[in-house]
Amino acid sequence: MSKIIDKVEFTETYFKKNFRYKDLCEHYLANFTGSNLLTSCLFCVAFDHSIKEQTSDYLDSEYDEIIKRMDQAENDKFIFLLCEKEINGTLLPYLNNNFSLIHSLDIDTGLIKNHLIYSKYNENYYWFKTIMLLDENKQVSDMIDYNNVPLIFKSRSQPSVKEFFEKIIQNEKEIYSKKEFEQLVKDKVYRDSNGQDLYDLYIRNK
Repeated sequence: MSKIIDKVEFTETYFKKNFRYKDLCEHYLANFTGSNLLTSCLFCVAFDHSIKEQTSDYLDSEYDEIIKRMDQAENDKFIFLLCEKEINGTLLPYLNNNFSLIHSLDIDTGLIKNHLIYSKYNENYYWFKTIMLLDENKQVSDMIDYNNVPLIFKSRSQPSVKEFFEKIIQNEKEIYSKKEFEQLVKDKVYRDSNGQDLYDLYIRNK
């Protein structure tokens, strides 16, 4: 008996044709914490959540197996392309025009990437916070360490860059103590990849 995943092709055409963006919104992004966006997208290509027998509760082995297929050397080029797009916030718009990238704000000179992505399907704005790995020289690498969705804006009006940055800072204040946060500001951690101090611009209404 052939498996569901046997027909999956690791190509742009196949992924775009079979990407079930509604499944991503309903079953993954609502509780997206420490997850791998690319893997979640892969599941939404390989499986159909409207069919009960294709959910992970029934097919754990095939879910594991499709990840192993993704990691095969023959798929490296395509997967590397998708990884690059996950990092720069364009993966979801690339797979389906339901999604559009609204804002991108890097902080800590690119260590933390924040992307605000809109879904026409449910009119939600998803904040993707991606923390990159540091290499042996303590420089930002091209590999993701941690990825989550700290907040979903459910407002019908598009959040401004300022509103988006306010939520980023609010999240930072929840993570760190007041003293730690003040030190981060002093150390100018909230700089973008170009060295621009975003926090300074924010408090000066720039």
